[in-house]
Amino acid sequence: MEGTHDSQPVYLSHHERRIEMTVRIRLVVLTLLLVAAGVVVGGAGAGKGGPSPGVQLEGRGIARADGALRYATRTVVGSTRVTAFDADGGAARTTTVHGILGIPFVAFDGTLGGLAHDGRSLVLPRRT
Repeated sequence: MEGTHDSQPVYLSHHERRIEMTVRIRLVVLTLLLVAAGVVVGGAGAGKGGPSPGVQLEGRGIARADGALRYATRTVVGSTRVTAFDADGGAARTTTVHGILGIPFVAFDGTLGGLAHDGRSLVLPRRT
C-alpha cells in the first residue's frame, strides 16, 4: 500500500552500531569543547564591563551639581594632583595621590562621572 509503512524495528549490525556510537561520542566531545571555549572566552572579559572610555587626565574636570566646586586632575611625575576649584576658578583645595589617576569618562561622548551625589567624594580610577 502506498503511504503506509510497517513499524518493524530496524536492526543495526555490530559495525553500524560502532559507527553510530563513535559519531555520538564525537558530538558530545565537540559540544563540551565548545562550551568550555565559551566559558574561557566569556571569563576573559568577566567583571570588566566591556571597553572603557578611559579617564580624563588633564582638562576642566567635573563640577558639583550646585556649581560651587569643580574637581580637576593633573599628572605630576608618576603622581596625580587633584584640585578643587571654587566658582571663581581659584584653587580651594589641592592634594597629590600616588599613581596616574583621572576623572572617569562614563560614556564615549566625553561625559564625565565619578563624583558622588553629595559632591564630596570623587572616584579616580587608574589610567588603563
